Amino acid sequence: MNLPMATNTVPVPDSQESSPTNQQFTEQDTIPDTQDYVPGQYTAWDFSPNEFVELTEDEKKVMHELVIIAARTNVASRRFEVEQAWEARLFERSYQHLVPRRGGGWSLPGEGSKWGPLSTADSSALYSTNTYGRDKDIIVSAMSREVPEIQFFPQDIDKIADIRAAKAANKYKRIYEKNNDLRARLAEIAYYFYTDDRALLYTRLVLDGQKFGFDEGGNPKGREITSIYGKLEGKVPMEAQYMKEMQFIQLYRELDVAIAKCRYPWVAKDIRPGSCGIGEIELDKIARVNTKLALLGSYVTGDAMMREVTEQYSWFRPEMFYDEIVNDDIRASFLQKFPTGCLVIYAGQTFVGARAESMDDHLVVAHGLPGIGQNRRALGTNGISLQKRLNAYLDIMDDFFKRTIPRRHYDSEAFDVAALSNQNNTPGGSGPFQRQPGVPVDQLVFVEPTPQPQPSLPDFVQLFFNAFPESLSGALPSIFGGDTGTETVGGAQIQRDTALGRIGVPWASAHAAFNEAARQAVLAAADRSQVISAYDKDTGNIQIDPDDLRGSIVIYPEYDSAIPESFRERETRYTEIVTLAPQNPFFAELLKSTKNMRAIAQNIRMADLTIPGEESAEKALGSIEILKNTEPLPNPQLLQMQQQVDEAKIGMMTDQVMGVPIPPEAEGMFQQLEQAMKSMPQEVPSVAVAQDESENHAVEAQAAFEWLNSDEGVSFKGGIFEQQRGFQNVFLFWQSHAQLAKKFAPHQPTPLHFTAAVDKLPPDAETQVLANNGITTAPPAIQQKQLTDTQHKIAQQVVPKTVPAAENITITKMKRAGQNNGPQQPPPK
Repeated sequence: MNLPMATNTVPVPDSQESSPTNQQFTEQDTIPDTQDYVPGQYTAWDFSPNEFVELTEDEKKVMHELVIIAARTNVASRRFEVEQAWEARLFERSYQHLVPRRGGGWSLPGEGSKWGPLSTADSSALYSTNTYGRDKDIIVSAMSREVPEIQFFPQDIDKIADIRAAKAANKYKRIYEKNNDLRARLAEIAYYFYTDDRALLYTRLVLDGQKFGFDEGGNPKGREITSIYGKLEGKVPMEAQYMKEMQFIQLYRELDVAIAKCRYPWVAKDIRPGSCGIGEIELDKIARVNTKLALLGSYVTGDAMMREVTEQYSWFRPEMFYDEIVNDDIRASFLQKFPTGCLVIYAGQTFVGARAESMDDHLVVAHGLPGIGQNRRALGTNGISLQKRLNAYLDIMDDFFKRTIPRRHYDSEAFDVAALSNQNNTPGGSGPFQRQPGVPVDQLVFVEPTPQPQPSLPDFVQLFFNAFPESLSGALPSIFGGDTGTETVGGAQIQRDTALGRIGVPWASAHAAFNEAARQAVLAAADRSQVISAYDKDTGNIQIDPDDLRGSIVIYPEYDSAIPESFRERETRYTEIVTLAPQNPFFAELLKSTKNMRAIAQNIRMADLTIPGEESAEKALGSIEILKNTEPLPNPQLLQMQQQVDEAKIGMMTDQVMGVPIPPEAEGMFQQLEQAMKSMPQEVPSVAVAQDESENHAVEAQAAFEWLNSDEGVSFKGGIFEQQRGFQNVFLFWQSHAQLAKKFAPHQPTPLHFTAAVDKLPPDAETQVLANNGITTAPPAIQQKQLTDTQHKIAQQVVPKTVPAAENITITKMKRAGQNNGPQQPPPK
């Protein structure tokens, strides 16, 4: 039986798309009874360049045995981690008054009653004050506020293929980031780190015409997609410390039976609702469905069980083929068909297919915290026991407030209790009663004494509400700008940095996982057969040849555990640069770069304002995309002048033949014209440059200058003939804009130089004059100097020639003498 093989064909890139272009594929599979089926046409399809391998019946049986072995491995510890993750996910949803069920799982008090737990249990026991979920929100928000930076490097820095692959991968990562909404994926990782501890990342090329559209040939488009799963969805060997030690990884997903049949039409008639038929993983499915449906306790609706099919992906390393159930012949066949391992797919209990696929090219196993084995402590584990105690203490207080309102007891002979219960209790009202002879009035009515609660209980509740869970989870108020107990900005910043440092380890783990997923996405993109094209507002059109991605690259995570700065922090820094630029030459120089203009536009919330030069910079980027892919044009003015000179010469020759005298100055005029033509450029850029002030010549020249000196520009300069001509085209574009920018630059007035006796000026004027000439002097120093001069003059009148008078010192003399602190007294004679 030939199972489906997916092969990609050349798509037509569309550089005008406003979002990353999806690669198109034409599937040319021969599938029995489903010849018209195109994977990805009606539902998502996980594409692979490797075909499903045809297996014999014996090989299918052995492969199924390997799947069962993997599912039954570490049954006890797997059950333990499933129940832990199940409980944590329910706690996060505020379902916290849980009772362990026989056989596994959780239920609520009174769940077995006719009307359910809400009707039979005391409703106050079902109210939870969810500090566990609160701290999860804080941790997830802190970890997902910024996406980790991804950077590729050549594996061999001296190998041109690796260098080219690293450059192409760093361009491709922009497409990958946009297609996957990495901020949302990072939030999912943080969620699983908090509730489950372990996250499983699955990266592959997904064909999905319903979601991504179709090409002109009607074939579904695709994107490299990374999906995130937790413990309940992914099963691994529990004793393994690292992913490289795992001989298998299993992934479980529930699909509606109609979707499963649509995805695998060649076995559609055999697909039935249900799980994989392995008892050891039945509880896993109940936990997945229960938490996804957000149902109380262990409820799973009937329609879910009746309609859903468990899709099971099992990746095996080649070492699994050495299990004792695999005989020599089948082992040899498996090693030949699956030299790097395999992926086996089941839909329920129906075998879908098996293909050669290495788990290292598609999967990443990540943990929020270091530990031993695969069932490690999650970020929120410490908070569950505190949450249980807090609920208990609050239930006690709630019970006390409702049940300890004092009751009154009346003398039955003096009062009609039934009538009292029916009368209105009007404030200030009056009513008669029959006095009992010999009995004091205060003995006719008895009020029960009010019980006093444990006096430390409110304070204890407060500790379990804030201090204890915050200290254990790291979700401190300083992370989100809450009250830190300090009145200084610096102190609050220190506390905030310290709090963020607490989640530095899970952040670094998430960063490393993202990097590896990005590397796997590059591998998937390298299987394409046509240029990958996309538009990015920062860099313009992106075009990547898949051949350039096929070198050897590496990606290193940054080992700085600090969380990246938030948008608000970046906005503050960029605003500071703009504000200080007039006084800071370095900042002023930064703002001249068109790249920095775009960075400022992205990082300062000025949606209603236009950043000066931003639109011109984007216009220049679009022009450069055209220029670098075309050749310069002959100068039309030069051609026109040459044509006019040639016509004039022909006319003169005609006049000479006709005997018409030629003016003596004609020869000189021709020489002047030819000299002027030699000074004119022979070629002009293929994108016209306005010769007036209708374009921002300075900004467009700067954009072209940055490209000429960029990695791509240098590559074009020394590249093949077409690239060199493209480089020359951009150079002429820069040259033209630069000349016009200089021509239309505003006239700068010549600075006025003069000599003045600064000591005769008032202090403020003296300070201003000195400052304008680069001399900074504090006003108090000037005033002290003037006071000293006055004292000297008085002394001269009293004691002639004893104290020399201060001389008038000109600015020119001061600069020549190198005096930068204002006028000084000459040395005594």
